[in-house]
Amino acid sequence: MIYFDTDVLVHFVINQDEMKHSVAKKMVIEAVQNSQFILSILSLQEWLFVMAKLSVSTDIIERNYTVFKQFATLSIDMETFERGHDLASQISFRHINDCLHTAIAEKHCSELLTYNQNDFKKIQKLSSLKVTIL
Repeated sequence: MIYFDTDVLVHFVINQDEMKHSVAKKMVIEAVQNSQFILSILSLQEWLFVMAKLSVSTDIIERNYTVFKQFATLSIDMETFERGHDLASQISFRHINDCLHTAIAEKHCSELLTYNQNDFKKIQKLSSLKVTIL
């Protein structure tokens, strides 16, 4: 399975940058077609927050939420949270959610896709997970 970081979902829905939007669409569609698309409840929550912050219309949010929630099967148990905590402790507790995304992906996926170069360059050094920065 391929874990999609929140920023990829944002670029999939919103065309803020033509190249990022195009790549996100391609990656999500391919993953769905190959039964490799999976989300965490954390990604879904963050995505909803960002959509509201960007003042995206309720119709667009609801339409995409209806689709995304079908794939949001990954939650955070205490073991996964502890792994996220461990990763965060190695980078001064910065970017805890990105560390949690990594811990979730480590447990359930073979790869994590993100546009977040700054944070995941630090985190990927601490994990054997394949982190692809788009």
